[in-house]
Amino acid sequence: MGVILMYHGVGDIPAPHSEPRYTITEAAFNQQLDLMVRARVRVLSLERCPRDGGGRSGVLLTFDDGEASVVSAALPAMAARSMTGTVYVTSDWVGQPGYLTPAELRALVAEGWTVGAHGMTHRYLSGLGDGELDRELRGARQALEEMVHAPVVHMSLPGGRAHTRVAEAVKRAGYVSLATSRPGRWTAGTSMHELPRLTVLAETPLKTFECLILGHLPTYLKIMGRAVALDGAKQILGDSRYDRLRGELLRISGR
Repeated sequence: MGVILMYHGVGDIPAPHSEPRYTITEAAFNQQLDLMVRARVRVLSLERCPRDGGGRSGVLLTFDDGEASVVSAALPAMAARSMTGTVYVTSDWVGQPGYLTPAELRALVAEGWTVGAHGMTHRYLSGLGDGELDRELRGARQALEEMVHAPVVHMSLPGGRAHTRVAEAVKRAGYVSLATSRPGRWTAGTSMHELPRLTVLAETPLKTFECLILGHLPTYLKIMGRAVALDGAKQILGDSRYDRLRGELLRISGR
């Protein structure tokens, strides 16, 4: 059994395209890393998953969007504990304020991190026509490979939106894995092009985090039930209306 955690930013101020709830403080991040050390949880590399059939026991730490805090905050904290991670980068955001530069991406690779793609523009892939979808996937991969001087063969979904057509296009574009936002654990039978992940938010309590990394079934069932409800709302409302409603609810709650 394995767990893939999904982070975004680490620090006090979200990157320009992010939201406060997706940015956890450095103190909280360090508490989570320390908890993994105390629990003797093995932190795995995404590069080993295909060779191991997705079945190794442990935790993967992934970071979406490619925020600069991955280098300034996450990298040193994880290196101090002999951990590495995966950063999924939106290629058009590279070099923008608050986001990683090509040199920083190469530095991550040199430290043993995996650099994957998160699309070119962060558009929801399920809403794109076949031609645009192919350009988004291949364009991101080509741009990132030119930056890091190494193959980029892993992908995560912007906004977590996907269906079979997107997964097939991801395969044709040469990616060997696709990470989603669907909650769950991976096993030996999990498809490498439908990897489940668990989102770590600013409001995630440390006790809940512990349940996630240790595979506490009631916690998983609660999260998965909520995800099913949200997926139903997305299908009924559509992406645009759902995002507007979600944004208004977050505004009212102060997040």
